[in-house]
Amino acid sequence: MTTHGTALARLSHYEQARSTLQRAVEVADQAGSLDRAGQAALTMIEELGEHLTLTEMHSIYDRADDLLTHSVDRATLSRLRACTRQVLNAQQSRVIIPQPGAVVHPDAFVHASERTASLLRDAQRIAVTSAPVLITGETGTGKELLARLIHQWSGRPGQFIALNCGILTETLIESQLFGHRKGSFTDAVEDYPGAVSQARGGTLFLDEIGELSSGNQSKLLRLVERHEVHPIGAPGPEQVDVRIVAATNSDLRDEVKRGLFRSDLFYRLQTFHLEIPPLRERPDDIPVLTEHFIKESFARHGQRVTFTPEAIEAMRELRLKGNVRELRALIERTVLIAPQGATITREAVETLVVRQKQTAGLGDVWAGCSLDEEVLLYERSLIQMALNAARGQVTKAARLLGISHQRLSSILQGRHKDLVNARTPVQRRRRSLIKHRS
Repeated sequence: MTTHGTALARLSHYEQARSTLQRAVEVADQAGSLDRAGQAALTMIEELGEHLTLTEMHSIYDRADDLLTHSVDRATLSRLRACTRQVLNAQQSRVIIPQPGAVVHPDAFVHASERTASLLRDAQRIAVTSAPVLITGETGTGKELLARLIHQWSGRPGQFIALNCGILTETLIESQLFGHRKGSFTDAVEDYPGAVSQARGGTLFLDEIGELSSGNQSKLLRLVERHEVHPIGAPGPEQVDVRIVAATNSDLRDEVKRGLFRSDLFYRLQTFHLEIPPLRERPDDIPVLTEHFIKESFARHGQRVTFTPEAIEAMRELRLKGNVRELRALIERTVLIAPQGATITREAVETLVVRQKQTAGLGDVWAGCSLDEEVLLYERSLIQMALNAARGQVTKAARLLGISHQRLSSILQGRHKDLVNARTPVQRRRRSLIKHRS
Protein backbone atom coordinates (compact mmCIF):
# COMPACT_ATOMS: atom_id res chain seq x y z
CA MET A 1 0.00 0.00 0.00
CA THR A 2 2.89 2.39 0.74
CA THR A 3 4.41 1.67 -2.67
CA HIS A 4 1.03 2.20 -4.34
CA GLY A 5 0.54 5.50 -2.49
CA THR A 6 4.00 6.68 -3.55
CA ALA A 7 3.21 5.86 -7.19
CA LEU A 8 -0.10 7.77 -7.01
CA ALA A 9 1.68 10.82 -5.56
CA ARG A 10 4.25 10.81 -8.35
CA LEU A 11 1.44 10.61 -10.89
CA SER A 12 -0.03 13.78 -9.27
CA HIS A 13 -3.07 11.93 -7.86
CA TYR A 14 -2.53 13.58 -4.52
CA GLU A 15 -5.88 12.94 -2.82
CA GLN A 16 -5.80 9.25 -3.73
CA ALA A 17 -2.17 9.02 -2.61
CA ARG A 18 -3.01 10.61 0.71
CA SER A 19 -5.94 8.28 1.31
CA THR A 20 -3.86 5.20 0.41
CA LEU A 21 -0.90 6.19 2.59
CA GLN A 22 -3.19 7.04 5.51
CA ARG A 23 -4.75 3.62 5.16
CA ALA A 24 -1.27 2.05 5.11
CA VAL A 25 -0.45 3.77 8.43
CA GLU A 26 -3.67 2.51 10.02
CA VAL A 27 -3.37 -1.10 8.74
CA ALA A 28 0.29 -1.41 9.83
CA ASP A 29 -0.50 0.11 13.23
CA GLN A 30 -3.42 -2.28 13.79
CA ALA A 31 -1.18 -5.20 12.76
CA GLY A 32 1.36 -4.17 15.38
CA SER A 33 4.05 -3.23 12.84
CA LEU A 34 4.94 0.18 14.26
CA ASP A 35 8.02 0.64 12.06
CA ARG A 36 5.99 0.04 8.89
CA ALA A 37 3.27 2.42 10.12
CA GLY A 38 5.86 5.09 10.91
CA GLN A 39 7.54 4.63 7.53
CA ALA A 40 4.20 5.09 5.75
CA ALA A 41 3.66 8.33 7.69
CA LEU A 42 7.14 9.54 6.69
CA THR A 43 6.28 8.74 3.06
CA MET A 44 3.24 11.06 3.33
CA ILE A 45 5.52 13.95 4.33
CA GLU A 46 8.18 13.10 1.74
CA GLU A 47 5.79 12.71 -1.19
CA LEU A 48 2.95 15.10 -0.28
CA GLY A 49 4.72 17.76 1.80
CA GLU A 50 3.99 20.75 -0.45
CA HIS A 51 0.34 19.69 -0.72
CA LEU A 52 -0.20 19.56 3.04
CA THR A 53 -0.99 22.46 5.37
CA LEU A 54 1.44 23.18 8.20
CA THR A 55 -1.02 21.75 10.71
CA GLU A 56 -1.32 18.55 8.71
CA MET A 57 2.46 18.21 8.35
CA HIS A 58 2.98 18.68 12.09
CA SER A 59 0.22 16.16 12.89
CA ILE A 60 1.62 13.51 10.52
CA TYR A 61 5.18 14.09 11.75
CA ASP A 62 4.09 13.76 15.40
CA ARG A 63 2.35 10.48 14.52
CA ALA A 64 5.48 9.17 12.75
CA ASP A 65 7.72 10.23 15.64
CA ASP A 66 5.44 8.47 18.12
CA LEU A 67 5.29 5.27 16.04
CA LEU A 68 9.07 5.21 15.62
CA THR A 69 9.93 5.87 19.30
CA HIS A 70 11.53 2.44 19.72
CA SER A 71 12.87 2.04 16.18
CA VAL A 72 16.55 1.09 15.85
CA ASP A 73 16.60 0.98 12.04
CA ARG A 74 19.26 3.52 10.98
CA ALA A 75 17.72 4.17 7.55
CA THR A 76 14.31 4.86 9.08
CA LEU A 77 15.74 7.20 11.73
CA SER A 78 17.68 9.03 9.01
CA ARG A 79 14.39 9.55 7.13
CA LEU A 80 12.79 10.82 10.34
CA ARG A 81 15.54 13.44 10.75
CA ALA A 82 15.17 14.46 7.09
CA CYS A 83 11.43 14.90 7.60
CA THR A 84 12.15 17.05 10.66
CA ARG A 85 14.17 19.39 8.43
CA GLN A 86 11.42 19.31 5.78
CA VAL A 87 8.75 20.37 8.27
CA LEU A 88 10.97 23.17 9.67
CA ASN A 89 11.84 24.41 6.17
CA ALA A 90 8.16 24.42 5.21
CA GLN A 91 7.35 26.48 8.29
CA GLN A 92 10.09 29.01 7.52
CA SER A 93 9.18 29.31 3.84
CA ARG A 94 5.49 29.87 4.55
CA VAL A 95 5.92 32.39 7.37
CA ILE A 96 8.23 35.37 6.94
CA ILE A 97 10.40 35.76 10.04
CA PRO A 98 11.65 39.33 10.74
CA GLN A 99 15.32 40.01 11.38
CA PRO A 100 16.72 39.14 14.83
CA GLY A 101 15.94 41.87 17.34
CA ALA A 102 13.01 43.23 15.34
CA VAL A 103 9.57 43.47 16.95
CA VAL A 104 7.43 40.67 15.56
CA HIS A 105 4.19 42.12 14.20
CA PRO A 106 1.17 40.04 15.25
CA ASP A 107 0.15 39.64 11.60
CA ALA A 108 3.27 38.02 10.12
CA PHE A 109 2.90 37.75 6.35
CA VAL A 110 1.70 34.14 6.35
CA HIS A 111 1.69 32.55 2.91
CA ALA A 112 2.13 29.34 0.95
CA SER A 113 1.94 30.45 -2.70
CA GLU A 114 5.04 31.03 -4.78
CA ARG A 115 3.53 34.27 -6.07
CA THR A 116 3.46 35.74 -2.56
CA ALA A 117 6.92 34.35 -1.80
CA SER A 118 8.27 36.08 -4.91
CA LEU A 119 6.64 39.36 -3.83
CA LEU A 120 8.26 39.12 -0.40
CA ARG A 121 11.67 38.37 -1.90
CA ASP A 122 11.33 41.51 -4.04
CA ALA A 123 10.35 43.50 -0.95
CA GLN A 124 13.42 42.26 0.95
CA ARG A 125 15.72 43.32 -1.88
CA ILE A 126 14.06 46.74 -2.08
CA ALA A 127 14.13 47.24 1.69
CA VAL A 128 17.89 47.85 1.87
CA THR A 129 17.62 50.92 -0.40
CA SER A 130 16.34 54.34 0.68
CA ALA A 131 14.19 54.89 -2.43
CA PRO A 132 10.42 55.47 -2.20
CA VAL A 133 8.13 52.47 -2.58
CA LEU A 134 4.55 52.39 -3.88
CA ILE A 135 2.43 49.46 -2.69
CA THR A 136 -0.84 48.83 -4.50
CA GLY A 137 -3.58 46.28 -3.95
CA GLU A 138 -7.21 45.85 -3.03
CA THR A 139 -8.48 46.65 0.42
CA GLY A 140 -7.45 44.13 3.07
CA THR A 141 -4.55 42.57 1.15
CA GLY A 142 -1.92 43.61 3.71
CA LYS A 143 -0.35 46.80 2.33
CA GLU A 144 0.52 48.26 5.73
CA LEU A 145 1.85 44.92 6.93
CA LEU A 146 4.18 44.73 3.92
CA ALA A 147 5.31 48.31 4.60
CA ARG A 148 6.15 47.36 8.20
CA LEU A 149 8.17 44.39 7.01
CA ILE A 150 10.08 46.61 4.57
CA HIS A 151 10.92 48.90 7.48
CA GLN A 152 12.09 45.96 9.63
CA TRP A 153 14.23 44.56 6.82
CA SER A 154 15.70 47.99 6.03
CA GLY A 155 17.57 48.22 9.33
CA ARG A 156 16.73 51.93 9.56
CA PRO A 157 17.12 53.08 13.19
CA GLY A 158 14.13 55.44 13.23
CA GLN A 159 10.47 54.67 13.86
CA PHE A 160 7.79 53.36 11.51
CA ILE A 161 5.07 56.02 11.41
CA ALA A 162 1.77 55.38 9.61
CA LEU A 163 -0.67 58.06 8.44
CA ASN A 164 -3.95 57.47 6.61
CA CYS A 165 -4.43 60.30 4.13
CA GLY A 166 -8.05 59.33 3.50
CA ILE A 167 -9.47 60.07 6.95
CA LEU A 168 -8.18 63.62 7.51
CA THR A 169 -9.30 66.95 6.07
CA GLU A 170 -6.92 68.88 3.80
CA THR A 171 -5.96 71.37 6.52
CA LEU A 172 -5.61 68.75 9.22
CA ILE A 173 -3.51 66.40 7.10
CA GLU A 174 -1.03 69.18 6.32
CA SER A 175 -0.58 69.77 10.04
CA GLN A 176 -0.44 66.04 10.88
CA LEU A 177 2.01 65.32 8.07
CA PHE A 178 4.36 68.31 8.12
CA GLY A 179 3.81 69.66 11.65
CA HIS A 180 3.07 73.18 12.91
CA ARG A 181 4.40 75.84 15.24
CA LYS A 182 2.56 77.17 18.26
CA GLY A 183 0.21 80.01 17.32
CA SER A 184 0.37 79.33 13.55
CA PHE A 185 -3.43 78.87 13.53
CA THR A 186 -6.30 79.06 16.03
CA ASP A 187 -6.00 75.58 17.57
CA ALA A 188 -2.18 75.45 17.48
CA VAL A 189 -1.64 75.78 21.24
CA GLU A 190 1.76 74.08 21.13
CA ASP A 191 4.40 72.92 18.67
CA TYR A 192 3.64 69.66 16.86
CA PRO A 193 6.50 67.91 14.99
CA GLY A 194 4.31 66.10 12.42
CA ALA A 195 4.56 62.55 11.09
CA VAL A 196 7.54 63.32 8.85
CA SER A 197 9.71 64.47 11.75
CA GLN A 198 8.49 61.63 13.97
CA ALA A 199 9.68 59.18 11.30
CA ARG A 200 13.09 60.86 11.04
CA GLY A 201 15.71 58.19 10.33
CA GLY A 202 12.92 55.65 9.81
CA THR A 203 9.97 55.03 7.51
CA LEU A 204 6.87 57.12 6.86
CA PHE A 205 3.95 55.05 5.58
CA LEU A 206 1.27 57.05 3.77
CA ASP A 207 -1.88 55.02 3.22
CA GLU A 208 -4.52 56.10 0.67
CA ILE A 209 -1.97 58.41 -0.94
CA GLY A 210 -4.41 59.20 -3.75
CA GLU A 211 -6.53 61.24 -1.31
CA LEU A 212 -3.87 63.95 -0.89
CA SER A 213 -4.87 67.37 -2.23
CA SER A 214 -2.81 68.92 -5.05
CA GLY A 215 -1.23 71.38 -2.59
CA ASN A 216 -0.11 68.66 -0.22
CA GLN A 217 1.07 66.58 -3.18
CA SER A 218 3.43 69.45 -4.08
CA LYS A 219 4.81 69.56 -0.53
CA LEU A 220 5.24 65.78 -0.49
CA LEU A 221 7.11 65.97 -3.81
CA ARG A 222 9.51 68.49 -2.23
CA LEU A 223 10.07 66.05 0.63
CA VAL A 224 10.74 63.14 -1.73
CA GLU A 225 13.07 65.10 -4.02
CA ARG A 226 14.90 67.39 -1.57
CA HIS A 227 14.29 65.73 1.81
CA GLU A 228 12.80 69.02 3.02
CA VAL A 229 9.77 69.65 5.20
CA HIS A 230 8.27 73.04 6.03
CA PRO A 231 6.06 72.93 9.15
CA ILE A 232 3.14 75.39 9.25
CA GLY A 233 4.32 78.63 10.86
CA ALA A 234 8.01 77.72 10.70
CA PRO A 235 10.39 80.39 9.29
CA GLY A 236 11.83 78.00 6.73
CA PRO A 237 12.20 74.38 5.60
CA GLU A 238 14.07 71.70 7.56
CA GLN A 239 16.17 68.82 6.28
CA VAL A 240 14.90 65.38 7.27
CA ASP A 241 16.06 61.86 6.47
CA VAL A 242 12.98 59.71 6.02
CA ARG A 243 12.02 56.81 3.75
CA ILE A 244 8.60 57.13 2.08
CA VAL A 245 6.39 54.09 1.52
CA ALA A 246 3.00 54.95 0.01
CA ALA A 247 -0.03 52.73 -0.57
CA THR A 248 -3.33 52.92 -2.43
CA ASN A 249 -6.14 50.68 -3.58
CA SER A 250 -6.97 53.00 -6.49
CA ASP A 251 -5.41 53.24 -9.94
CA LEU A 252 -2.97 56.16 -9.57
CA ARG A 253 -2.06 55.97 -13.25
CA ASP A 254 -5.69 56.68 -14.10
CA GLU A 255 -5.75 59.47 -11.48
CA VAL A 256 -2.77 61.04 -13.26
CA LYS A 257 -4.59 60.89 -16.61
CA ARG A 258 -7.62 62.58 -15.05
CA GLY A 259 -5.43 65.33 -13.59
CA LEU A 260 -6.18 64.35 -9.99
CA PHE A 261 -2.66 63.24 -9.10
CA ARG A 262 0.66 64.82 -10.02
CA SER A 263 2.54 62.79 -12.61
CA ASP A 264 5.96 63.83 -11.26
CA LEU A 265 5.03 62.67 -7.74
CA PHE A 266 3.58 59.43 -9.10
CA TYR A 267 6.77 58.54 -10.98
CA ARG A 268 8.95 59.39 -7.96
CA LEU A 269 6.82 57.30 -5.60
CA GLN A 270 6.88 54.30 -7.85
CA THR A 271 10.66 54.12 -8.02
CA PHE A 272 9.85 50.67 -6.70
CA HIS A 273 6.33 49.33 -7.20
CA LEU A 274 4.97 46.31 -5.32
CA GLU A 275 1.49 45.04 -6.13
CA ILE A 276 -0.15 42.65 -3.67
CA PRO A 277 -2.54 40.36 -5.55
CA PRO A 278 -5.99 39.69 -4.07
CA LEU A 279 -6.56 36.37 -2.31
CA ARG A 280 -8.62 35.03 -5.23
CA GLU A 281 -5.43 35.15 -7.31
CA ARG A 282 -3.38 33.33 -4.66
CA PRO A 283 -5.80 30.73 -3.24
CA ASP A 284 -2.93 28.60 -1.87
CA ASP A 285 -2.48 31.28 0.81
CA ILE A 286 -6.04 30.92 2.13
CA PRO A 287 -5.67 27.59 4.03
CA VAL A 288 -2.48 28.67 5.84
CA LEU A 289 -3.95 32.07 6.64
CA THR A 290 -7.06 30.33 7.96
CA GLU A 291 -4.94 28.17 10.26
CA HIS A 292 -3.03 31.23 11.44
CA PHE A 293 -6.21 33.16 12.28
CA ILE A 294 -7.77 30.14 14.01
CA LYS A 295 -4.76 29.89 16.35
CA GLU A 296 -4.78 33.66 16.85
CA SER A 297 -8.49 33.66 17.75
CA PHE A 298 -8.09 30.69 20.11
CA ALA A 299 -5.27 32.47 21.92
CA ARG A 300 -7.20 35.73 22.18
CA HIS A 301 -10.62 34.41 23.22
CA GLY A 302 -9.89 31.02 24.81
CA GLN A 303 -12.71 29.49 22.77
CA ARG A 304 -12.04 26.03 21.32
CA VAL A 305 -13.60 25.35 17.91
CA THR A 306 -12.43 22.58 15.60
CA PHE A 307 -12.08 23.21 11.86
CA THR A 308 -11.78 19.97 9.90
CA PRO A 309 -8.96 19.82 7.30
CA GLU A 310 -11.65 19.62 4.59
CA ALA A 311 -13.30 22.80 5.91
CA ILE A 312 -9.98 24.66 5.85
CA GLU A 313 -9.35 23.50 2.29
CA ALA A 314 -12.87 24.58 1.23
CA MET A 315 -12.15 28.13 2.43
CA ARG A 316 -10.39 28.65 -0.92
CA GLU A 317 -13.81 29.04 -2.55
CA LEU A 318 -15.06 31.92 -0.37
CA ARG A 319 -15.66 35.27 -2.08
CA LEU A 320 -13.37 37.40 0.07
CA LYS A 321 -13.84 40.92 -1.29
CA GLY A 322 -12.13 42.23 1.83
CA ASN A 323 -9.30 39.75 1.32
CA VAL A 324 -7.15 38.90 4.39
CA ARG A 325 -9.01 41.37 6.60
CA GLU A 326 -12.36 39.76 5.76
CA LEU A 327 -10.99 36.24 6.28
CA ARG A 328 -9.72 37.16 9.73
CA ALA A 329 -13.06 38.76 10.68
CA LEU A 330 -14.92 35.65 9.52
CA ILE A 331 -12.71 33.32 11.59
CA GLU A 332 -12.95 35.51 14.68
CA ARG A 333 -16.73 35.84 14.36
CA THR A 334 -16.99 32.06 14.02
CA VAL A 335 -14.85 31.40 17.09
CA LEU A 336 -16.89 33.88 19.16
CA ILE A 337 -20.35 32.72 18.01
CA ALA A 338 -19.89 28.93 17.75
CA PRO A 339 -20.59 26.81 20.85
CA GLN A 340 -17.53 25.65 22.79
CA GLY A 341 -16.15 22.49 21.18
CA ALA A 342 -18.12 22.93 17.94
CA THR A 343 -16.80 21.37 14.73
CA ILE A 344 -16.77 23.39 11.50
CA THR A 345 -17.23 21.08 8.53
CA ARG A 346 -16.73 21.39 4.80
CA GLU A 347 -20.52 21.53 4.35
CA ALA A 348 -20.71 24.64 6.54
CA VAL A 349 -18.08 26.41 4.43
CA GLU A 350 -19.79 25.36 1.18
CA THR A 351 -23.08 26.78 2.46
CA LEU A 352 -21.42 30.11 3.18
CA VAL A 353 -19.82 30.07 -0.29
CA VAL A 354 -23.28 29.90 -1.86
CA ARG A 355 -24.84 32.55 0.37
CA GLN A 356 -24.70 36.12 -0.89
CA LYS A 357 -25.14 37.80 2.50
CA GLN A 358 -22.24 36.56 4.59
CA THR A 359 -23.16 38.08 7.95
CA ALA A 360 -23.14 34.81 9.88
CA GLY A 361 -20.12 33.00 11.20
CA LEU A 362 -19.25 29.48 10.15
CA GLY A 363 -20.62 28.28 13.48
CA ASP A 364 -24.16 29.08 12.29
CA VAL A 365 -24.15 29.49 8.52
CA TRP A 366 -27.96 29.64 8.29
CA ALA A 367 -28.32 32.54 10.75
CA GLY A 368 -30.51 35.30 9.35
CA CYS A 369 -30.98 33.47 6.04
CA SER A 370 -33.80 34.67 3.78
CA LEU A 371 -34.15 32.99 0.38
CA ASP A 372 -35.83 36.06 -1.15
CA GLU A 373 -33.03 38.33 0.05
CA GLU A 374 -30.30 35.92 -1.09
CA VAL A 375 -31.85 35.66 -4.58
CA LEU A 376 -32.24 39.44 -4.77
CA LEU A 377 -28.61 39.98 -3.82
CA TYR A 378 -27.44 37.38 -6.36
CA GLU A 379 -29.56 39.02 -9.09
CA ARG A 380 -28.10 42.43 -8.24
CA SER A 381 -24.55 41.08 -8.32
CA LEU A 382 -25.08 39.41 -11.70
CA ILE A 383 -26.66 42.54 -13.24
CA GLN A 384 -23.84 44.72 -11.93
CA MET A 385 -21.26 42.37 -13.46
CA ALA A 386 -23.10 42.42 -16.79
CA LEU A 387 -23.32 46.24 -16.78
CA ASN A 388 -19.61 46.47 -16.00
CA ALA A 389 -18.77 44.04 -18.81
CA ALA A 390 -21.04 45.99 -21.19
CA ARG A 391 -19.57 49.34 -20.04
CA GLY A 392 -22.99 50.52 -18.92
CA GLN A 393 -24.84 49.68 -22.13
CA VAL A 394 -28.20 48.23 -21.05
CA THR A 395 -28.91 46.53 -24.38
CA LYS A 396 -25.57 44.74 -24.38
CA ALA A 397 -25.90 43.85 -20.69
CA ALA A 398 -29.37 42.41 -21.32
CA ARG A 399 -27.95 40.30 -24.16
CA LEU A 400 -25.25 38.96 -21.80
CA LEU A 401 -27.94 38.09 -19.23
CA GLY A 402 -30.17 36.43 -21.84
CA ILE A 403 -33.13 38.78 -21.32
CA SER A 404 -34.70 41.65 -23.27
CA HIS A 405 -33.71 45.30 -23.01
CA GLN A 406 -37.19 46.12 -21.74
CA ARG A 407 -37.04 43.51 -18.98
CA LEU A 408 -33.63 44.66 -17.72
CA SER A 409 -34.74 48.30 -17.78
CA SER A 410 -37.84 47.36 -15.80
CA ILE A 411 -35.73 45.51 -13.20
CA LEU A 412 -33.36 48.48 -12.89
CA GLN A 413 -36.22 50.94 -12.45
CA GLY A 414 -37.92 48.61 -9.98
CA ARG A 415 -35.97 46.57 -7.46
CA HIS A 416 -32.42 47.68 -8.32
CA LYS A 417 -32.67 51.45 -8.64
CA ASP A 418 -29.22 51.82 -7.07
CA LEU A 419 -27.73 50.37 -10.28
CA VAL A 420 -29.36 52.92 -12.58
CA ASN A 421 -26.27 55.16 -12.36
CA ALA A 422 -24.17 52.29 -13.74
CA ARG A 423 -25.93 52.67 -17.09
CA THR A 424 -24.51 54.65 -19.95
CA PRO A 425 -26.80 57.71 -20.37
CA VAL A 426 -29.10 57.38 -23.35
CA GLN A 427 -27.90 59.51 -26.27
CA ARG A 428 -31.04 61.06 -27.70
CA ARG A 429 -30.99 61.89 -31.37
CA ARG A 430 -31.16 65.59 -32.20
CA ARG A 431 -34.07 66.51 -34.41
CA SER A 432 -33.08 68.10 -37.68
CA LEU A 433 -33.76 71.78 -37.87
CA ILE A 434 -34.10 71.61 -41.65
CA LYS A 435 -37.62 70.97 -42.83
CA HIS A 436 -37.83 68.59 -45.74
CA ARG A 437 -39.82 69.80 -48.69
CA SER A 438 -42.79 67.72 -49.58
